[in-house]
Formats: sequence, C-alpha cells, structure tokens
Amino acid sequence: MNLKFVDILNSISLFQLVLFIAFLLNKSKKNISNLLLAFFFFSQFLGISSHFILSQEAFFLEITPHLFYVSTPFTWLWAPLFYLYIKSLFFSDFRFSLKQGIHFLPFIFYFLFFLIFFHFQSVDEKIMIIKEKQLNNYVIVSLANIFITIQIAVYLIVVFVMIYKYKRELKNKQSNINQNQNTWLNIFIYGYLIAYLITTLCRLGLYVLNDFRELFIFVSFFSFFIYFILLFFNAITNPEIFQKIEEKQETKTHSIPKQEAYFLLKQVNDYMIYNEPFLNPELSLKQLASEIKTPERLLSGVINQYKNQNFYDFINSYRIEKAKKLIISENSKKKTIQEILYDSGFNSKSTFNLAFKKCTGITPTEFKKTQK
Repeated sequence: MNLKFVDILNSISLFQLVLFIAFLLNKSKKNISNLLLAFFFFSQFLGISSHFILSQEAFFLEITPHLFYVSTPFTWLWAPLFYLYIKSLFFSDFRFSLKQGIHFLPFIFYFLFFLIFFHFQSVDEKIMIIKEKQLNNYVIVSLANIFITIQIAVYLIVVFVMIYKYKRELKNKQSNINQNQNTWLNIFIYGYLIAYLITTLCRLGLYVLNDFRELFIFVSFFSFFIYFILLFFNAITNPEIFQKIEEKQETKTHSIPKQEAYFLLKQVNDYMIYNEPFLNPELSLKQLASEIKTPERLLSGVINQYKNQNFYDFINSYRIEKAKKLIISENSKKKTIQEILYDSGFNSKSTFNLAFKKCTGITPTEFKKTQK
C-alpha cells in the first residue's frame, strides 16, 4: 500500500469518527438528536473511506473489488442529516416520519444507480469497470460534485433561516439564553460552513490549476480534519442543554383591547416589582404566566403588541433596573460588577453587558463611574 500524506490524514479522521460514533451510540438512550448526529458522522466516515479506497485502488483490488463504490452514495446523506440533527435540537415535537424520507431521495437514486451498474455485475465486470474508470470518469465525478455542492448550499441556507426563526421564537419564551448551546452551534454549523467553502474552492481549483491537484485534495480533507478535532474538544454531545420550542407555531394573537392589555401590564408590572421573579435566571414565559394566572399566549401577545418587546428583552429591562439600583445603593458599593449581575438575575457577563448597554447606552462599568 502506497500511502500519501492525505491518506494518513484521512486514516486519523476515520479513527476519530469511529470514536465519535461509538460514544454517541453508547450515550443515545433513545435520544433522537444523538442518533442523528451518529448517522451524520457515519455518513462522513463512509464518504472519506470511499476516497481512501479509490486512492489505493491497486491494494483494494487485490483484496476484493466488492468494496468499491459501497460508500459513494452516502455523500448524499451529509446535508439532510446535518439539517435534521439541527432541527431535532431546536424542536421538542420533532419526530422522524416517512414524510421526511423525501430528504433521502437523492441518496436512494444514487444508491440504486451503483447497485444496478456495479454491484449486480460479476467480479470480472467489476474489475473492468474499476480499471477503466467507467463510473469514476471526469464527467460523472464533475456532475456529482456540482449537485452535491448545490445540495449542501441549499440545506445550509435552510438551516440558517431555521436558526434565525428559532432564536426569535426562543426570545419570546425564555428570559436567558444558554451560552453553551451557542458555542456548540457555532462550532458545529460555522465550522461545517467553513470546511464546506474550503472544499468547494479546492474543487474549483482542481479544474483550473490541475498541477496543484495533490495540494487541493490535501487542503480539502485537512479542513474537515480540523473540524472534527474542534468538535471532539468542545463537548460533542449535549443536546439536552438546548431549550426546545414547539415546531408548530401558535396562531397569531388577535389585537388585544387596550383596556384589557393595560390592566394585564399593570398586573405584571406590580408582580415584577414586588415579587421580583426576574431574579430567577431560568424564568420562562410559561412560568411567569402560571404565576400571575394568565394564558401564556395572551401574556406574550400583550408584551409584543404594547411593549414592543420580546419576552427576553422585557424581563431583562427589569433586571437592568435592579442592577442600576444595586450599583447606586450604598450597601452594594463594595460589590463587583460580577456580583451585581448575578444578584440581578443574569447568569452571563456578556449577556449582562449587552443588555445593560442596550437599555442605558453605556456599559455597567461606565455607569458605575458616573455615580461616584
């Protein structure tokens, strides 16, 4: 076996992926997010192994020709599994159904193509197909690369739209956003996006600068090698940290009469001032609605319509007022900003600083200096 450096790199990536998959399957315990992530990594494993087998054609032909093109169709699963994994993290009512089978149609067609034109053939015919590169010629490979690139691009756009809607809806239901989930999402999604863009540029480079073929192939696989390492060192599986929402959006709240709305807002304001429920960092719309004995949908509608705020900003406005009082208070003069943010109901310094500046126009430190 004549191994190139890129083959050694791919061997390490394959070993990493085996560890990831074993870890996920061991931890899944009927967790659909873990299972989808395991299948996503499995499809990546097969995609890399397909390239590895083709690059060591002579070696694997001596073993058996049946190994060739077994993994090739699985590259069509990368984008759908990526999308379904993200969706399973966000939505509490996510279920895998037959309707979602439409995402796997390109994989099925490609799989049937290789089944008919390669796997159903005799051993001698398979060897001839491999040696003459009948299924691995320039035209077929180029078309496959173009369509897979388009497929991944489309799914990435859909994922980013879904993230935007998710974050907007989450701020209508939660008063704090878990920073750990943002870190994981950024690594998983933006890391994949960067690796995808690098790979796409390398593919384009193969057609323009064929003399640098080996370099482009190496850089392409190296980008995913780094991506997998980053995932490994950033707590790969914690889907339970995600604050999930219902995928089925509630029907829009009809215009709420002013008298009813102002009465409810006064009730909420009094409750917030005298009971200070906002000091609970995990306060949710559902919890607050239960405490003041009002429908969740009505409370959300009043805040959106008459305060022109989402729930997240609405609760943070009370926390900021509490923080300002603590900064001014003689009893809190010796307290640090870190202590004050926790005493105000925040659980993250970055969130506190952003919210404070949004409400006052200055940072907490600058506000503290103005009070001296």
